[in-house]
Amino acid sequence: MRRVFHRASLVCAGLLSFAAASSAQTAEEIVAKNLEAKGGVQLLRDTQSVRVTGTITTQGGKHSTVSMSKRPNMFRHEMTVPDNKIVQGYDGTTPWVANKVMAAQVVPPGPQADAIKQRGGEFDSPFLDWQQKGHAIEYKGPVSDGGKDYHRLVFLRKDGPPTEYYIDPATWLEAKIVVEDPASKSKMETRFTDYRGVDGRMVPFVVTNLLNGKQIAQIRFERIEFNVPLDDALFRIPK
Repeated sequence: MRRVFHRASLVCAGLLSFAAASSAQTAEEIVAKNLEAKGGVQLLRDTQSVRVTGTITTQGGKHSTVSMSKRPNMFRHEMTVPDNKIVQGYDGTTPWVANKVMAAQVVPPGPQADAIKQRGGEFDSPFLDWQQKGHAIEYKGPVSDGGKDYHRLVFLRKDGPPTEYYIDPATWLEAKIVVEDPASKSKMETRFTDYRGVDGRMVPFVVTNLLNGKQIAQIRFERIEFNVPLDDALFRIPK
C-alpha cells in the first residue's frame, strides 16, 4: 500500500511540476520554441520547395504517393492505385484533378476545390508569421493525453475552424492536431510521429489520420527533399 501511495504521489508531483512550469509559458513562447525546434524561422522562410515520397495506407489498401509544394502556394499530389494514377494540382489560381481514364478537369467551387487550395496554402507552418497573417493563438494550459503531458494551443484561423495543437514539452514539436466540426459532430485527429532531421529541419515521417477515434489513413514517408527544382508547369492543369 505504501508503494502504491508513493507512486501515486510521484505522479501527482510530476503533474503539479509540469503545471507550475506551464503557468510561466505563453502562446508566443511556445510557438517560438516550436519554430526553433523545426529548424528556425529563417531556415523555414528560405525553404522554396519540398517533395515528399511515401506510401499511404487506407481501408482500400496501400498506395504510393508523391506530393510537391512550391512557393508561394503551388501544390501537386499524385497517388498510384491499381491500374490508375490520381493527380490533384493547384497553380495558385486553378484547382484541378486528372487520372488515366479522365482528362484533366478544373474543380468547380466547393469543398473539394477548397481542400486543394488549402493544401496549396499550407506550404509554411501555420505558426510562421501567424500574427501578420491575422490569425490568433490561445494557450489552454497543460493537458495529459495517453499518459503524456502536452501544452495545448488553439489556433484560431481568420478563415477556418479552430485547430487544437498538442505540443510535446520535451521536443517542442506537434504530437497531434485536432479539428472538430460541430455541424457534423465529427472530430478529425492527425498524429505526428517518427520525427527525423532533414537538412536542419525536424519533420515527421509518419502521419496518422483518425476520424472520431477510428484510423482512416496513415502516410509513411520514405523520402523528404527540400529546395528541389520543380518546374511551375507541374502545377498547371495539363492541356
